[in-house]
Amino acid sequence: MKRLLTIVFVSLLAIGLIACSNEQAEENNQSTDNVESDIESEISSEEVTEEEENKNENQSSHKDITEYEEATAIEDNVDINDMDVEVKTDNQNKRVLLFSSDDNVMYKTVYVKNKQRLKIINIHEDKGQIFNEIIKVDGTNEKEESSEKTNSPDNITDYEETTSIEDNIDITDMDVEVKTDNQNNRVLLFSDDDEVMYKTIYVKKKQRLKIINIHEDKGQIFNDTI
Repeated sequence: MKRLLTIVFVSLLAIGLIACSNEQAEENNQSTDNVESDIESEISSEEVTEEEENKNENQSSHKDITEYEEATAIEDNVDINDMDVEVKTDNQNKRVLLFSSDDNVMYKTVYVKNKQRLKIINIHEDKGQIFNEIIKVDGTNEKEESSEKTNSPDNITDYEETTSIEDNIDITDMDVEVKTDNQNNRVLLFSDDDEVMYKTIYVKKKQRLKIINIHEDKGQIFNDTI
Protein backbone atom coordinates (compact mmCIF):
# COMPACT_ATOMS: atom_id res chain seq x y z
CA MET A 1 0.00 0.00 0.00
CA LYS A 2 2.80 2.40 0.92
CA ARG A 3 4.60 1.53 -2.27
CA LEU A 4 1.46 2.34 -4.27
CA LEU A 5 1.10 5.74 -2.55
CA THR A 6 4.75 6.50 -3.23
CA ILE A 7 4.33 5.73 -6.92
CA VAL A 8 1.23 7.95 -7.12
CA PHE A 9 3.04 10.81 -5.33
CA VAL A 10 6.06 10.58 -7.62
CA SER A 11 3.80 10.55 -10.70
CA LEU A 12 1.90 13.64 -9.53
CA LEU A 13 5.18 15.44 -8.81
CA ALA A 14 6.50 14.60 -12.27
CA ILE A 15 3.32 15.88 -13.89
CA GLY A 16 3.57 19.13 -11.92
CA LEU A 17 7.18 19.66 -12.97
CA ILE A 18 6.32 19.10 -16.64
CA ALA A 19 3.45 21.61 -16.43
CA CYS A 20 5.72 24.24 -14.85
CA SER A 21 8.31 23.63 -17.56
CA ASN A 22 5.71 24.14 -20.30
CA GLU A 23 4.48 27.39 -18.70
CA GLN A 24 8.06 28.69 -18.50
CA ALA A 25 8.63 27.81 -22.16
CA GLU A 26 5.47 29.66 -23.16
CA GLU A 27 6.56 32.74 -21.18
CA ASN A 28 9.98 32.64 -22.87
CA ASN A 29 8.37 32.36 -26.30
CA GLN A 30 6.05 35.28 -25.52
CA SER A 31 9.00 37.37 -24.31
CA THR A 32 10.92 36.55 -27.51
CA ASP A 33 7.91 37.56 -29.60
CA ASN A 34 7.65 40.86 -27.72
CA VAL A 35 11.36 41.58 -28.28
CA GLU A 36 11.06 40.78 -31.99
CA SER A 37 7.97 43.00 -32.23
CA ASP A 38 9.84 45.86 -30.53
CA ILE A 39 12.79 45.44 -32.91
CA GLU A 40 10.50 45.44 -35.96
CA SER A 41 8.74 48.56 -34.66
CA GLU A 42 12.10 50.25 -34.09
CA ILE A 43 13.33 49.38 -37.60
CA SER A 44 10.06 50.66 -39.11
CA SER A 45 10.41 53.92 -37.16
CA GLU A 46 14.00 54.34 -38.39
CA GLU A 47 12.90 53.76 -41.98
CA VAL A 48 10.20 56.44 -41.69
CA THR A 49 12.71 58.88 -40.18
CA GLU A 50 15.17 58.17 -42.98
CA GLU A 51 12.46 58.75 -45.59
CA GLU A 52 11.57 62.09 -43.99
CA GLU A 53 15.24 63.11 -43.91
CA ASN A 54 15.67 62.20 -47.57
CA LYS A 55 12.50 64.13 -48.42
CA ASN A 56 13.69 67.20 -46.52
CA GLU A 57 17.12 66.92 -48.15
CA ASN A 58 15.55 66.72 -51.58
CA GLN A 59 13.35 69.77 -50.89
CA SER A 60 16.33 71.84 -49.73
CA SER A 61 18.23 70.93 -52.92
CA HIS A 62 15.73 72.97 -54.95
CA LYS A 63 15.53 75.86 -52.54
CA ASP A 64 14.70 79.30 -53.94
CA ILE A 65 17.47 81.72 -52.94
CA THR A 66 16.08 84.88 -54.54
CA GLU A 67 15.30 86.43 -51.15
CA TYR A 68 18.89 86.03 -49.92
CA GLU A 69 20.92 89.25 -49.83
CA GLU A 70 23.72 87.70 -51.86
CA ALA A 71 21.55 86.13 -54.60
CA THR A 72 21.94 88.92 -57.17
CA ALA A 73 25.70 89.13 -56.73
CA ILE A 74 25.98 85.36 -57.16
CA GLU A 75 23.89 85.43 -60.34
CA ASP A 76 25.95 88.35 -61.65
CA ASN A 77 29.18 86.37 -61.39
CA VAL A 78 28.29 82.73 -62.11
CA ASP A 79 25.65 80.97 -64.16
CA ILE A 80 23.63 78.93 -61.64
CA ASN A 81 20.56 78.35 -63.76
CA ASP A 82 19.20 74.80 -63.66
CA MET A 83 21.50 73.96 -60.76
CA ASP A 84 20.38 72.43 -57.48
CA VAL A 85 21.06 74.46 -54.35
CA GLU A 86 21.96 73.06 -50.94
CA VAL A 87 22.00 75.36 -47.91
CA LYS A 88 25.00 73.88 -46.12
CA THR A 89 25.11 76.43 -43.31
CA ASP A 90 22.83 79.31 -42.35
CA ASN A 91 23.37 80.91 -38.95
CA GLN A 92 23.68 84.42 -37.56
CA ASN A 93 27.26 84.75 -38.83
CA LYS A 94 27.32 83.26 -42.30
CA ARG A 95 25.46 81.36 -45.00
CA VAL A 96 27.15 78.69 -47.12
CA LEU A 97 25.51 77.47 -50.33
CA LEU A 98 26.49 74.62 -52.65
CA PHE A 99 25.42 74.70 -56.31
CA SER A 100 25.36 71.32 -58.04
CA SER A 101 24.65 69.89 -61.47
CA ASP A 102 24.05 66.15 -61.90
CA ASP A 103 25.12 65.62 -58.27
CA ASN A 104 28.49 67.31 -58.92
CA VAL A 105 29.24 70.42 -56.84
CA MET A 106 30.05 73.26 -59.25
CA TYR A 107 30.26 76.31 -56.96
CA LYS A 108 30.40 77.10 -53.27
CA THR A 109 29.45 80.51 -51.88
CA VAL A 110 30.16 81.92 -48.42
CA TYR A 111 28.27 85.03 -47.32
CA VAL A 112 29.55 86.72 -44.13
CA LYS A 113 26.45 88.50 -42.90
CA ASN A 114 27.78 91.12 -40.50
CA LYS A 115 30.42 92.24 -43.04
CA GLN A 116 28.19 91.73 -46.09
CA ARG A 117 31.12 89.98 -47.75
CA LEU A 118 30.52 87.35 -50.43
CA LYS A 119 33.04 84.73 -51.52
CA ILE A 120 32.49 82.49 -54.55
CA ILE A 121 34.61 79.36 -55.04
CA ASN A 122 34.79 77.53 -58.37
CA ILE A 123 34.84 73.81 -57.53
CA HIS A 124 34.26 72.00 -60.83
CA GLU A 125 37.14 73.68 -62.69
CA ASP A 126 39.35 73.75 -59.59
CA LYS A 127 39.89 77.52 -59.95
CA GLY A 128 39.44 78.24 -56.27
CA GLN A 129 38.11 81.60 -55.12
CA ILE A 130 36.88 83.68 -58.06
CA PHE A 131 35.03 86.42 -56.17
CA ASN A 132 35.62 88.08 -52.78
CA GLU A 133 33.95 91.44 -52.25
CA ILE A 134 31.67 93.38 -49.94
CA ILE A 135 28.20 93.64 -51.45
CA LYS A 136 25.27 95.91 -50.77
CA VAL A 137 22.12 94.63 -49.07
CA ASP A 138 20.37 94.32 -52.44
CA GLY A 139 23.11 91.98 -53.65
CA THR A 140 25.12 94.31 -55.90
CA ASN A 141 28.81 94.78 -55.19
CA GLU A 142 30.47 98.04 -54.24
CA LYS A 143 32.46 98.28 -57.44
CA GLU A 144 29.39 98.60 -59.62
CA GLU A 145 28.48 101.98 -60.99
CA SER A 146 25.44 103.75 -59.61
CA SER A 147 22.21 102.35 -60.92
CA GLU A 148 20.33 104.07 -63.67
CA LYS A 149 16.82 105.32 -62.96
CA THR A 150 14.20 105.82 -65.63
CA ASN A 151 10.86 107.50 -65.33
CA SER A 152 8.76 105.05 -67.29
CA PRO A 153 8.70 101.45 -68.52
CA ASP A 154 8.67 102.94 -72.03
CA ASN A 155 12.41 103.43 -71.62
CA ILE A 156 13.01 99.67 -71.41
CA THR A 157 11.11 98.73 -74.57
CA ASP A 158 14.34 97.71 -76.31
CA TYR A 159 15.14 95.09 -73.69
CA GLU A 160 14.60 91.48 -74.77
CA GLU A 161 12.67 90.65 -71.60
CA THR A 162 10.26 93.60 -71.58
CA THR A 163 7.40 91.87 -73.40
CA SER A 164 7.50 88.87 -71.05
CA ILE A 165 7.57 91.18 -68.04
CA GLU A 166 4.51 93.07 -69.25
CA ASP A 167 2.74 89.78 -70.01
CA ASN A 168 3.11 88.65 -66.41
CA ILE A 169 2.80 91.79 -64.27
CA ASP A 170 1.21 95.21 -64.59
CA ILE A 171 4.05 97.75 -64.60
CA THR A 172 1.98 100.61 -65.99
CA ASP A 173 2.82 103.96 -64.35
CA MET A 174 5.68 102.40 -62.38
CA ASP A 175 9.19 103.82 -62.21
CA VAL A 176 11.97 101.53 -63.44
CA GLU A 177 15.48 101.32 -62.03
CA VAL A 178 18.18 99.42 -63.91
CA LYS A 179 20.00 98.01 -60.93
CA THR A 180 22.48 95.88 -62.86
CA ASP A 181 23.23 95.54 -66.56
CA ASN A 182 26.36 93.60 -67.50
CA GLN A 183 27.30 90.85 -69.94
CA ASN A 184 25.64 88.20 -67.77
CA ASN A 185 22.50 89.66 -66.20
CA ARG A 186 20.15 92.62 -66.20
CA VAL A 187 18.30 93.41 -62.96
CA LEU A 188 15.35 95.81 -62.98
CA LEU A 189 13.38 97.24 -60.04
CA PHE A 190 9.81 98.44 -60.60
CA SER A 191 8.54 100.94 -58.02
CA ASP A 192 5.35 102.78 -57.18
CA ASP A 193 5.57 105.84 -54.90
CA ASP A 194 9.19 104.95 -54.09
CA GLU A 195 8.15 101.47 -52.93
CA VAL A 196 9.70 98.57 -54.84
CA MET A 197 6.91 96.36 -56.19
CA TYR A 198 8.75 93.89 -58.44
CA LYS A 199 12.28 92.82 -59.22
CA THR A 200 13.26 91.10 -62.47
CA ILE A 201 16.45 89.22 -63.34
CA TYR A 202 17.24 88.47 -66.96
CA VAL A 203 20.06 85.98 -67.59
CA LYS A 204 21.24 86.95 -71.05
CA LYS A 205 23.12 83.83 -72.18
CA LYS A 206 20.30 81.50 -71.12
CA GLN A 207 17.55 83.98 -72.08
CA ARG A 208 15.95 83.15 -68.72
CA LEU A 209 13.71 85.63 -66.95
CA LYS A 210 12.88 85.63 -63.24
CA ILE A 211 10.22 87.88 -61.71
CA ILE A 212 10.06 88.41 -57.94
CA ASN A 213 7.00 89.89 -56.23
CA ILE A 214 8.35 92.21 -53.53
CA HIS A 215 5.36 94.21 -52.32
CA GLU A 216 3.18 91.19 -51.50
CA ASP A 217 6.14 89.13 -50.30
CA LYS A 218 5.25 86.28 -52.68
CA GLY A 219 8.82 85.67 -53.78
CA GLN A 220 9.55 84.32 -57.25
CA ILE A 221 6.40 84.22 -59.39
CA PHE A 222 8.00 83.59 -62.79
CA ASN A 223 11.09 81.64 -63.86
CA ASP A 224 11.26 80.56 -67.48
CA THR A 225 13.22 80.76 -70.71
CA ILE A 226 11.82 83.43 -73.02
